[in-house]
Amino acid sequence: MCTPQNISIREPQPDDRSWAGMLYCSSERTFSEAANKEAVRLIVQIGAVGPIAKAGQTQKLVHDTFSGDDPLGWGNQIGSELGLLLMLEKRRAIEGLRFTWPSNVEMCAVRR
Repeated sequence: MCTPQNISIREPQPDDRSWAGMLYCSSERTFSEAANKEAVRLIVQIGAVGPIAKAGQTQKLVHDTFSGDDPLGWGNQIGSELGLLLMLEKRRAIEGLRFTWPSNVEMCAVRR
């Protein structure tokens, strides 16, 4: 969910964020190969943005319940669209890498 910084303005605010929300389902799968010390992660998200995502109603419910501030600009939100996001991430262990965190936590990668 994104809103302009000032949610009490009903008119469009072109120099700030758009009123927008996304409702989506996400699934991920990790494939690993111990011999090569590699892992590949696939993430799929499918959903919708705009009024169909019901972000305005959700924000109003939360604000009515907890703060009382009424978000007024949801009439200016972006239009409804379907969205699909695919992410692919590859990780590989680095042999012999060693470093120490400031809190004296040590991490290292060694060959077994």
